[in-house]
Order: sequence, then structure tokens, then C-alpha cells
Amino acid sequence: MKTKKRRAMTNGEDNGEGEMTSDATPRQSYAMPEGYEKKTSDLAGFWNQDQGPIHFIPRSARAFDNKTDTMKTSILILGESVGQNPVINQDDERFDCKAGEMIGVWYKPGMVALKDLADVKVFMFVSGEKDTGKPNPMTTYEVGTPPKARGTMLYITEDFRKKSLHTSLPFPTKGAAKHAAPNGAAEDDDENFAGGDTSFP
Repeated sequence: MKTKKRRAMTNGEDNGEGEMTSDATPRQSYAMPEGYEKKTSDLAGFWNQDQGPIHFIPRSARAFDNKTDTMKTSILILGESVGQNPVINQDDERFDCKAGEMIGVWYKPGMVALKDLADVKVFMFVSGEKDTGKPNPMTTYEVGTPPKARGTMLYITEDFRKKSLHTSLPFPTKGAAKHAAPNGAAEDDDENFAGGDTSFP
């Protein structure tokens, strides 16, 4: 029994999502409904903790090998800005981001209170230092939420580590790298976590 060969489409191309687009049929542009704002996953910048507190809604986190010492892990918390916040971008420019923009917060051990505060408003600022017996003191943070706020677990949803997999993570993983280390309590100092990386991942 002969089968018909499927005729190839010549006037379109795959858009990478299994859909065909055609030059003859340009995509239409639509206006957002009244009261809606355009959202993007691009980061406006990173929290500049030396310039003031941060008011944001943590959404998720990512794990990376630190660029300076690949045996250490850097954790980037992604969140939505509540009002304006002092940030620094990839060009080392310092400015205040806008409400609703996505911003990054490099995790430090003193921020462990964020572990179950995903999806609620969080107000956080540097409160001091704590002597842990290590060469460098641990930076401490004051973390606050609105009354009766009930957050959810803050998950590491993307794990890009290759060399620092031995490092235990401060938050549970969800869809983590295949060979990621088991979850566990993070060290209470800055030895394993290098959070001062200001480059965009």
C-alpha cells in the first residue's frame, strides 16, 4: 500500500515552540485590558543593600557555582519589587527600580528566615553583624512581613551548579540539577555562600 508523502511547508518556520509562523501572516498586537501591566522575567537589577532596605515579594531562587570560587555556591533569590528599591545593574549603575519589576537578591546566611516567605510581601534590611568564630562575621538581617501574612516555601527552581554540588542548600529544590547534593542546613557563616556577585547570571 502506497502512502502519500507529506508536503513540506515552504512559507513558514518553526518558532521553537512547535508553532509555525509565516511572513504572509504577521503576528497581531493586542492592547492590555485596562488596569493590566506588562510583566517580564528580566531582572531590573540586584538589591544594593548598602543603599537601604528592600521591600519585595520573593518568588523563587536559583543556584550557581560562584564565579570567583567555583567550589562555593551562590544563591540568587528572584522577587517582585514592592514600590521602589535600590538596585545595581550589570553595568554597575545604581538606581531605584520600579514597583512590579523583577529584582535579584544574593542570598546570605543571615537571610535564612526567607525560607518560608515566598509569595508574601517582605521588608528586609541589614541589622548588624554576628561573631561566629570565623575570620569574617556574619551579616544579620531584620526580616518583616505584614500581620497574618502566610508565606509558602521558597524553592530553588533552577540549579546550575557543576563544581559546588557538595554544598548543602538553604532552601529546598524543585526541578533541581540531576546530580545536586541533598538538601540540608546551610552553614551559619559566609564560607559556603558567596553572595556578593554583582554580575547577571
